[in-house]
Formats: sequence, structure tokens, C-alpha cells
Amino acid sequence: MVICFDRNSKILFASVVEVKHKMYDQLYEFLNRDFTKDIDELNDLLNLKGNARLANEVPPNPFVGDPELMSPGDCIAMFGINPAYRPNMKGFYETEIELPMDCLKKWKKNNEQSHLDPWLNKIKNYFVSDAYYGRYFTRLGNIIGKEKYRETWLKSGKYAGARMTFHKHVLKLDIIPYYSSKANFNEELLKYAYENHPALIQYQHFISSLLTKKMPKWIFLNGKAPLKMFECLFAEKQFQRKNTGPTKRTEIAVGKITLGGRMIPVLGVKFVNSINGPTSDEDWGYIWPTWNKWLSENE
Repeated sequence: MVICFDRNSKILFASVVEVKHKMYDQLYEFLNRDFTKDIDELNDLLNLKGNARLANEVPPNPFVGDPELMSPGDCIAMFGINPAYRPNMKGFYETEIELPMDCLKKWKKNNEQSHLDPWLNKIKNYFVSDAYYGRYFTRLGNIIGKEKYRETWLKSGKYAGARMTFHKHVLKLDIIPYYSSKANFNEELLKYAYENHPALIQYQHFISSLLTKKMPKWIFLNGKAPLKMFECLFAEKQFQRKNTGPTKRTEIAVGKITLGGRMIPVLGVKFVNSINGPTSDEDWGYIWPTWNKWLSENE
């Protein structure tokens, strides 16, 4: 292990290799769990009904994006609530159920981590694959790419800018890594589950290791629901609301949370692509300066 010290001989950071191994060790521990049993327990614990119930036949989706492509300290983490269960969508069964189940079965039988590679490669290459869900990601990728990663966005071309912005610069995670048709969670029950259920505790260990490895500059929350959940789970105090624009669409929430062993700034916006959200370039012409100003004053 390589350790670097400052003038006071305090440890600054462990080697990249060690952090990487720790991240994958945490991921393997999480994936090795009996996800069907975990999901059944969480459905009961969270009192989920109907379309809000977590789908116990679908393995968890721990993240999407390729961490190896992202420069530490120069990427963004984006959190949603949980992955969308779309069993009738073309390719869903093959990519979200059949592929991971086959990998898990072979891995647990032979105890060879290489059996997980097809699944992990699918996860890492999500934004440049046929599984990419453009209705959700494309507008967001163009918004972020145009402002924050303009070189990547421009070089990738008109139809690939959003994809490559995410692929190279944005880690996409969810608060809950299990699928459901609707996201309808009671905040207090979710907080209890996050603090007490071993699957969610293990998932937090993985998230912490991943964020420690990549050190995102800030966290992006798209929509009211992820914002409320983040405030409930991770914020010591309610985020500030700010709006320099002419409509409610441009209201943002700003604050900091402790995750991955450090304080990380958070930007929350209303749901992009909705009638009440900041979809237009004009809306973001107000949001970005407000966010950049707050960020520079609170670094």
C-alpha cells in the first residue's frame, strides 16, 4: 500500500489501487446477498403496496456508468430514487433479469469473479448501449454537458453529446437499488430501513467506497422526490431554496451532505422534462449562475 503524508505526518490518502479494491469488495459483498429475500423483507418493512412494491425477480442495479473513465474530483454523482421496472419494454428481460441472473448463478457456483464481467460491463457501458433510456437521460445530458463538460459534449457530436457526457463524467446511482413500477416511499420507514436493514447498510458501504474513490465535485438530484429522500436520509439540516428566475420552474435546493466520509455539495432541481421543471435553456440560464455562485461561496 502507498501512503502519502503532509508536513504533520497525517495520512492524506491511500493508494488508488487499494481504494479500487475496497470498492469492488463492497460491491461483491452486496451482490452476493440473497436479493429476493432482501426485497421481500423490504417490501414488508416499507409497507409497499401494488405498483410501488419492489420487484423481487429483478437483481439489484447498483449503479450505471464507468467509474474507471471518470477523473477523481472532476465528475458528478446523480441520484434517483430507484430503477424503473419496465417488464414490457424491449430488452428489459434480457438485460435486467436474464443476464445478471446468469452471471450470479455462475459466480456463486464457481466462485470466480470473472463470471460477473458480462453484467458489470453492461452496467459500465449503459450510456453507450442499446439499453440507454433516452427519454430520461438525453435532455439531462445535454444540460450538464453544455455547461459543465463542454469539450466532451461538443466533440461527441449532436446525437452523442448527452450519452458521452454521462459515460465519461456522471455516476448515476439510486437511493434504493431495487426496481419498482412506481416510486412511493414513506420517508420515516425508509430512514428506518436505511439504518437497520443489512442490504441497505451494505449498499451504503459500496456507495461510500465508490464516492471515496471518485470524489465527485457535487451531487445532482433531479426531481422533488429524490430531494426529499436525500434531505431525510443524509442532510443534517434542510437544504436552502433559491430562485433568481421569473417562474417556480427555476427554484433550486442547495446544501451539503456527509457521504463517502466527506461533505459533498448538493444541487436539487424540479423534474427536468416535466411541465413544472427546468427544461428550457432559458430556465438553466438562471439556474447555473445561482448554483455556481452558491458553490463558490460554500466551498
